[in-house]
Amino acid sequence: MGRARLTPDTASRIDKKPKGIRVLWKRGDGAHGELRHWWQYGDKGFVVRYDYPDGSKETIPYFRYEDDKWKPGGPETSSPLFGLETIQDVPPDTAVFVTEGEKSAAALHQLGLPAVTSQGGCKAANKADWAPLGRFLRIVILPDNDEPGEKYAQSVVAKVAAVASVAGVAGVASAENKTEILLARLPKLPKGGDVVDWLQARVPEWDGYAPIAREPGDGLTEELLEAIEAVLEPAEMPSADTAGDWPAPMPLPTASNPDAVSEFPLELLPPRLRDAALEVARFAKVPEVSPSLIGTSVIAAAIGKKAVVEERNGLIHHPSLFLSLVAPSGERKSPPFKYMTYPLEEWTRQQQDKFEQETADAKSKNIAIDSKIADLKSKAKSNLSIEEATRQIGDLEMQRLRPPANPRPFTTDATEQRLFQQLHDHDGAYAVLSGEGRPVFDAIMGKYSGKGNTGDAIYLAGITGDTITRDRVGEAGRHEERVIYCPCLNVCVCVQPDKYLEAARNHSLRQSGALARIWPVWLPSLVGTRIEAENEAGLDPSKMKQFNDLIFDLLDRPLHDSPHIARLSPDAARARRILHNKVERLMADGGDFEDVRDIAAKAVSQITKLALVFHIARRPDVLFDMQSEISPATWSAAETIGMYHLHEAVRVQRVADGDVIMDMARRAVQWITEKRVQSFTVRELQQSMPRPRPDTAAQAAEACDALVDFGYCRRENDPKRRKPIFTVNPNVIANTDRMSTPS
Repeated sequence: MGRARLTPDTASRIDKKPKGIRVLWKRGDGAHGELRHWWQYGDKGFVVRYDYPDGSKETIPYFRYEDDKWKPGGPETSSPLFGLETIQDVPPDTAVFVTEGEKSAAALHQLGLPAVTSQGGCKAANKADWAPLGRFLRIVILPDNDEPGEKYAQSVVAKVAAVASVAGVAGVASAENKTEILLARLPKLPKGGDVVDWLQARVPEWDGYAPIAREPGDGLTEELLEAIEAVLEPAEMPSADTAGDWPAPMPLPTASNPDAVSEFPLELLPPRLRDAALEVARFAKVPEVSPSLIGTSVIAAAIGKKAVVEERNGLIHHPSLFLSLVAPSGERKSPPFKYMTYPLEEWTRQQQDKFEQETADAKSKNIAIDSKIADLKSKAKSNLSIEEATRQIGDLEMQRLRPPANPRPFTTDATEQRLFQQLHDHDGAYAVLSGEGRPVFDAIMGKYSGKGNTGDAIYLAGITGDTITRDRVGEAGRHEERVIYCPCLNVCVCVQPDKYLEAARNHSLRQSGALARIWPVWLPSLVGTRIEAENEAGLDPSKMKQFNDLIFDLLDRPLHDSPHIARLSPDAARARRILHNKVERLMADGGDFEDVRDIAAKAVSQITKLALVFHIARRPDVLFDMQSEISPATWSAAETIGMYHLHEAVRVQRVADGDVIMDMARRAVQWITEKRVQSFTVRELQQSMPRPRPDTAAQAAEACDALVDFGYCRRENDPKRRKPIFTVNPNVIANTDRMSTPS
């Protein structure tokens, strides 16, 4: 029997921790948990426990290995089981134990017992890959002594029953030797207790983590096995039909915020932005990433066309970014926008007197010019030649003043046509900043066009800096020919998950490249943790002043004929090239970004723009010079935060793509239950399920695979047919019948 590799005691050997695992973990309420222990999942990753001063705990998965270190995030596919190495080389007739949690499984490993558990706690058994247990004759589940423990045990029973019936028991000749699934509820456990508590009652000095101090022949393993044998009882199996054992179908998941998002690297922001974001997050009780992103967009909008960055020879960018915060109702989307956009609004108010005076001056002068032109036209009828009248009228027309644009540098909502006008009137530099971005995404998706076309063209050109023209017939039949050269549009909006996912699934937006230029961040929810203390301090103006002064300073800088040019230092340019090549290789066939090439292809340019924003935010005085150089440190900060955005954009897009399949699977279940379908082919499902139906046979096949994975049907390969038949789980129809039968 293989023995598990012992995990080091992190309390005494903190220097041996895997690279990337944090010593402190900050949760939503601002408390910091200290690293207590970690458990290794082979070469797949780690689960790490943090303990908080208030006695609470938190476990964080580290399953992303990037840049030669581990990063927080769950597995992208089914979770591997913890303890697989202990069951690898044992024969099928060996009893394998299943516990709830790594701590209990690791305790059994110390006793030389093969034991596994799933990552994610009592509610995540269905997310694990239980197939490795399919070859064993005896599975013993040790439930925790509480209701969640019982529910976890039942979930494991269903999953193990499913893999045992599909995989069979390898190496066992007799067909009568079926997999035995047993429950062992250890006696005299405290509420919520487990096998660790059972062991600590016998070894009181053991802390549950370090190697158990044992004496040769102490009989601890034998005593535990005897205690288990004394309480063994068969597990209640999932309902079955006469055709064989079928697992109970599992609920199909809906789109939601996966818990794999890593913590935003706030410490890398420019100091004035970081301090303001921290203060707003504290006061408004919102995730720190929310005011951080809004503040980044506000700085970019204030810079506008006053500076550009040269990514490499001949490739120039304005600081134009599209950031989207994704959060459901009740997550306090508006307050951080209010506080972070305050300097833009206050600066606008301070410009009002000047704006009104310039508007009045332009109106008065243009009225005077109209009067003189009318006088010249009258004289042209008598003693003034046509040629002289034309010359003088032309001179007067050249003296007309264009009414000034409203100084407000941003809008919260605008149609595509009005957004073009605002960009044009503001010399191509404008922003859309809103805590309610639903109308913005509706406009981008063409909800107001009435022609079925998307409205993303103005946003796409504004982010890329491509020239925009409008040649149309205006009022009174006059032709309008307007051109915006090198536009610089910044967008930062908060939108509900359903609206962002609708946009993420929009084929036209994906094809145009507009979606690929959006950096979405699905905000972690703080609902339930936003507890107010007595006499809490209000928003501290002193902590916002530096940020507000920076925005005022940038807005007050005049726009010169030529923008300031920021270039990457040699070391920063080298780092950019290395990053570009790394991302490029990941987009190759079989690479991690193969399915999201459109998003990944824009990442390095977006990061370069972010580097310009950070560069100006740290050193606004460089705008007095014609050129400056972006340091390696600034590039490194932009790269780290930019890669956070890239992985989040990829993650959210995959949620959207995956949920398309789940939507189809849900409609397929509706068809199966309504029509009482017993079996079907991929083609029959594609042609018969409720609309909208799969566009291709490949999509329909993916929906069938999802139904198999969640226990709604089985794939049957009929040698007489070239394509498989899917046999429906009888429980699907039976459950529907039970629900529809009056009690």
